[in-house]
Amino acid sequence: MRYRVFISGSGPKPDVTQFLISLGLAGHLVRRVRPTAEERFDTFVDKSGPLFNGTPCWRWTGALRDGYGLFLNTNRSESAHRWNYERLVGPIREGLQLDHLCRVRRCVNPEHLEPVTQRENVLRGIGASALNARKTHCIMGHLLLGENLDRYASAGHRKCRTCWREYHNQYMREWNKTHGRKNQ
Repeated sequence: MRYRVFISGSGPKPDVTQFLISLGLAGHLVRRVRPTAEERFDTFVDKSGPLFNGTPCWRWTGALRDGYGLFLNTNRSESAHRWNYERLVGPIREGLQLDHLCRVRRCVNPEHLEPVTQRENVLRGIGASALNARKTHCIMGHLLLGENLDRYASAGHRKCRTCWREYHNQYMREWNKTHGRKNQ
């Protein structure tokens, strides 16, 4: 713990603090000093994580929310990786998110973080949106490019026109059979 000596009418005297404490003479002159936000933050960081591009992940050992570190700074919870990035690198431009290049959510190493747009962050991930965006062929093996690709602009979906055409033709054949119409 850190302590400071306050003698009436003067500021702190850190050079004599430990001496007075060791003698038991400090009494009311010695007050405990609250650690700075940086000192508190550093107590929750384990810098011996797995290597990524030759540098270790700095794993957050404090509270987590959805796998991301949570840091209580001046009675306000903040994302630990964002707080540390802004402390060591600088502010994050508005509209950007930090992407964990190492894919470790609890990592707070600023070398493993890159500011990107939300779209880029989602597409780099492993969620359904990212996986579907990376698809080059439909489940039947048709290429999802050019004239064979149909997009629903409002919903952002993609579909294979060849598969849709085959499905629609099959549906119409069945419908015509049950309703007594001939194939035309």
